[in-house]
Amino acid sequence: MLDEPDAHLEILRQRQTYEILCEASERTGSQIIAASHSEVVLNEAAERDVVVAFVGRPHRIDNRRRDQVRKSLADIGYEAYAQAEQTGWVLYLEGSTDLAILRAFADTLGHPAHAHLERPFVHYVQNRYSEACRHFFGVREAFSDLPGIVVLDRQLSPPVPNVGLPVYLWQRAEIENYLCMPEVLRAYARDLATREHGPLFQRADADRLENTMNEQISRFVPPIALDNPDDAFWITTKATDQFLDRVFPAFFEAVALPNLMRKSDYFELARLVPRELIQVEVVKMLTQIAATAQQAAPLPQDEGPEQEPTPPEIEDSELADE
Repeated sequence: MLDEPDAHLEILRQRQTYEILCEASERTGSQIIAASHSEVVLNEAAERDVVVAFVGRPHRIDNRRRDQVRKSLADIGYEAYAQAEQTGWVLYLEGSTDLAILRAFADTLGHPAHAHLERPFVHYVQNRYSEACRHFFGVREAFSDLPGIVVLDRQLSPPVPNVGLPVYLWQRAEIENYLCMPEVLRAYARDLATREHGPLFQRADADRLENTMNEQISRFVPPIALDNPDDAFWITTKATDQFLDRVFPAFFEAVALPNLMRKSDYFELARLVPRELIQVEVVKMLTQIAATAQQAAPLPQDEGPEQEPTPPEIEDSELADE
């Protein structure tokens, strides 16, 4: 048994060390068990010997899977395997605000996905399906039955899904398009005067703030879209850059305050979307997420060391008898 016999050697010496060990094993009729972190040794051994990868759950690999193991060792942190083990499924999103929005929608709807979104194994891929695949199949090297789901913004050229990792794209430009309706923006304006955690205005200012927000909405939304919630404006316009990034600076300037609602804060609007205004597509997406999570087979959590049985109570009279 050898512990890292190739440690601190340059690449050619690592390969030579492996060859020396193989020759010694053949010559003496011995079995050698060696631990190694070397990709060189992995490449050599995957074609000729038994290799057990301690990536997540220890498992045997062959030459066809060595690239995934190498990627797993080099690119994927231990925390990913720990989360895969604990949750049994993985969710890929563009960023953390997407998770906050989905969680708020699920909460408003009382959707079963809410429980799964409380503590998910989530990895953010900046709208790149290829990055989701790279990460997913690296983690799957350790957990071959791990289910996953990718939810991304709409793309002009939808990605071709890989077997085992379905990808769903929002029909509207991005997830924020499902929370930027005028009713929600007006509710946000009123909330500034009524919020419990220290209102910025008097409650009497609520009507004024709402009217100010209405003025800004009228400036930046085409009249035809104001009368039609299904107009192309609400679907194809990128809500963050082309709409909300214009409305909120103008609104806060009009009420003589610095901008308190920036792009990283837009997820806060999701909690203000009334149940009846949440799009059917959002419900379907939450259902897909819940269905994926329900396929999970997480490992049972360690309940800790078995407790010693509590000794029976002894009466004082018994002690006296002793």
